[in-house]
Amino acid sequence: MIALIPARQNSKRFPGKNRASFNGTSLLELAYAGAVSSNVISEVYISSDDEELLETAKDLGIFVPFIRQTELAQDETSTWEVVLDFLDRSGYVGDVCILQLTSPKRLPEDIRMLHTIFSQADCDFALTVKKSGEENNASLGWLCSCNAKITETMECDDAISVIPNGSAYMLHSSSVGRHAFSNLVGVGAHLMPGGRSVDIDYEHQLMDAQKKEDL
Repeated sequence: MIALIPARQNSKRFPGKNRASFNGTSLLELAYAGAVSSNVISEVYISSDDEELLETAKDLGIFVPFIRQTELAQDETSTWEVVLDFLDRSGYVGDVCILQLTSPKRLPEDIRMLHTIFSQADCDFALTVKKSGEENNASLGWLCSCNAKITETMECDDAISVIPNGSAYMLHSSSVGRHAFSNLVGVGAHLMPGGRSVDIDYEHQLMDAQKKEDL
């Protein structure tokens, strides 16, 4: 399995987000180190239109097969369009782990646990999730200890309502589509604690996350 880090240059909500650091370590280095330390990723690639970030990636040991085209680095560009572009231009066929730079508290064990579920749960897709809070009505399914896949209804007493936390996704290259993960029922899921599920969209979220200890 390879890892792909999508990282476009411009972020209107947090300019320079993908070059930011978390407690003194760049988000890019954190993502790379987590992938390598998980011991389930063979190679790490990046897709970006940011030439400075790509140079940093090369120094870290991340593969840079090409510079992403400007038309695929827009606000409306979906992650899956970027993945499809990478697969088309690189010719890669096999299992892929998508790692978002915006999850600085993700641990190698989260990647490793997700890989175990993806490999053993007889599913085409797997992703990391978090518990759906009472303030969030966007629950997309249920997860319980008796099933590693998201279900439409509660299957046991310890089932909890979950939503994607945007940290990591796994699938085979043949399964990638423009609407991947649009239906999460039957998708393998690794539940991450709320403290590790932080997803950075704004600078203040990064600052707040640096002040809090992992849960």
